[in-house]
Amino acid sequence: MAALTSILLGVGLAASAAGSYMSYKGSQQTAKATTQAENARQRSMNLDAARRRRALVRDMLSANATNTAMATAGGTATSSLAGGMYGSVMGQGGNNMLGVSQNQQLGNEIFSANAQARSGSTMAATGNGLQSLGGAIVQNRETIGRVGGYFRNW
Repeated sequence: MAALTSILLGVGLAASAAGSYMSYKGSQQTAKATTQAENARQRSMNLDAARRRRALVRDMLSANATNTAMATAGGTATSSLAGGMYGSVMGQGGNNMLGVSQNQQLGNEIFSANAQARSGSTMAATGNGLQSLGGAIVQNRETIGRVGGYFRNW
């Protein structure tokens, strides 16, 4: 009966070790997939920022062309009014560009913080698995020793 108990304990410890390993590998796979998804989202955000900048430049050029055409048609192309309109368009466009750049920078900071959090979470999960395995071994050290002795005599 003692031999059966020892064998069952050995099987239980082996299952515990296998479960800890599977948990560790699962955490690694999850972290890798999450990292890939976050990287894709970050590339998407950066691509969107680049598109917004190009759209702002197009809008500024279009507004300046419209203002130039209106000023020329009205005979004020060389007046300070035309310069004021040009300056207004450029100033607003620059302000909008700054907003896009600031949002992109904040987004990159968020992605960086999320990456650090994922890394810490994976490390904590791995540590918890190892702690559980180590605790099971320490708690059952005498029985494990008996199981080892049983197999030596077998």
